[in-house]
Amino acid sequence: LQFAYQPKSKVIGIVSGKGGVGKSNFSLNFAISLCQKNKKVLLLDFDVGMGNIDVLLGTVTNLSIIDIFDKNLTIRDIMN
Repeated sequence: LQFAYQPKSKVIGIVSGKGGVGKSNFSLNFAISLCQKNKKVLLLDFDVGMGNIDVLLGTVTNLSIIDIFDKNLTIRDIMN
């Protein structure tokens, strides 16, 4: 979130206490719809155990949000 706090930036969190309710699907579809409106979007999956945005996008990633803490990386370092 180090570069998310620009004057016109907004942070939106999608959370639930239960798994399997569609947070990832909703978040990805919401991000896509914002992109289609020419908005800049940074989608972060903070689910450290079951994050699957990469799977929904059909991509493979070797880094996750955990690497920010474990390997002292930045958000930019882990972005695909």
